[in-house]
Amino acid sequence: MTRATFFKHFELLADQPDAVAKMRELVLQLAVRGQLVEQSGKDEPAHKLVDRARKAWTERKIRDREKSEAQEPPHKLPAGWVWTCLDEIGDTNPRNEANDKSEVGFVPMKLISAGYGEPVSFEVKPWGEVKKGFTHFADGDVVLAKITPCFENGKSAVIPKLKNGIGAGTTELHVFRQYSGCVVPDYVLIFFKTPRFINEGVPRMTGSAGQKRVPWDYFANTPFPLPPLAEQRRIVAKVDELMALCDELEQRQQARQHARGQLQQSTLHHLLSAREPQTFAAAWQRVRDHFHLLHDTPDAIPQLRQAILQLAVQGRLVPQNPKDGKAVELLEQINGVKTKLVKAKQLRKIEQFGVVGDDEQPFAFGCARNFEHPPAGAMPLSDR
Repeated sequence: MTRATFFKHFELLADQPDAVAKMRELVLQLAVRGQLVEQSGKDEPAHKLVDRARKAWTERKIRDREKSEAQEPPHKLPAGWVWTCLDEIGDTNPRNEANDKSEVGFVPMKLISAGYGEPVSFEVKPWGEVKKGFTHFADGDVVLAKITPCFENGKSAVIPKLKNGIGAGTTELHVFRQYSGCVVPDYVLIFFKTPRFINEGVPRMTGSAGQKRVPWDYFANTPFPLPPLAEQRRIVAKVDELMALCDELEQRQQARQHARGQLQQSTLHHLLSAREPQTFAAAWQRVRDHFHLLHDTPDAIPQLRQAILQLAVQGRLVPQNPKDGKAVELLEQINGVKTKLVKAKQLRKIEQFGVVGDDEQPFAFGCARNFEHPPAGAMPLSDR
């Protein structure tokens, strides 16, 4: 599928049941592979961004990078892009300095979202209270939850404008702070939320069950596809646009599902509560005419099954045949056998129940005339 075809049919593709989440993942994956927006030969190539970042290295940083093992790039990149890693273009363990009395932002894990584009809120605390024992970050840093299950759930965020520009938070974060404006923070966030980055990070996690964490080396040295800066901005804008469209589609789906659920309950209620053959026939006709609309999702099947069982015990599922005899005659036969068993002391005496009056009956029997199966081609219940 070409990019033009993808965008032309985006709404149709994403408007299928359970498809919006997959569409979000696909958008993120296309973004970091250079397949979401057009490349431009006028953009400054990404290797120059890396060169500028390297000039900001300290001698200690150079020594640390020499000890790191280079990883094999996973695929070919578009022209103008370059494979690098976060530790080459930024600080992956930044620290802040401030007066102890300065008010700063404090971000616990609960305020970091798993969704893309959801803003991060923060609490305000004195720097002296949070500077030790917590992770440091500042405006524009990108944070990644490293502990299970937060990492698997995609918890990561771009730090917003904090009080006095700096802050601290949960110790279960990796932090990236760029050098020399070489990368758009939201592009790094897109990379963190891609299925590939998360799925390949899970087996790299270390620690005991329930306390596993993504190691610093995976966070800092995983091959990172760096586009030209101008293209990064175009990618972020396109991802924002498509994610907003996914939000809209999701809201439409939820509204349709709610309306369909109400219609389903209403039609089944009228079917089960019908007391006259004509009323029952009309209610069943409504179910039959809209069978595909009402019962084409898995969550609708349990209610339909319950309705079928209820119709069965109400005598509305199949036509009655006068040649079958009457249930009262069957009951008399059963009582006769029970009486003989009691006299033979093979069964203890059981109190006989009286006849149930018309006003005590929970429902009326019968009404199964003109009952027809759902339309041809309807999915059988055994296949759902």
